[in-house]
Amino acid sequence: MSILKIYIVDDHQMLIDGLKALLSGETHLSVVGQNTLPKIASQEIAKLCPDIVLTDINMPEMDGIELTKEIKKTNPEVKVIALSMFGERETISDMLKAGVSAYILKTRVNKNY
Repeated sequence: MSILKIYIVDDHQMLIDGLKALLSGETHLSVVGQNTLPKIASQEIAKLCPDIVLTDINMPEMDGIELTKEIKKTNPEVKVIALSMFGERETISDMLKAGVSAYILKTRVNKNY
């Protein structure tokens, strides 16, 4: 089995560290990069060509929607997974239009939603 290369983008270093710790036990996954700044992350992702990018949506400088569009321009084969506390349909729809492969809520889902 080949090792999947993962790049993490979130404006909270604590979340990045937590995801890295969670993924470190998986032998078929390797975190090849991380950044709290989406513009720099975009440049690094273009060079590193990871298989998967985990990204937040609400970030300074550039949101996850724009970052996803940038990634898909330079590396259309990269799978982008959005991690967000925003569960509004419009936000999810915007991310899907930008090209994300999956959307995961950071918060608990309200069963009455």
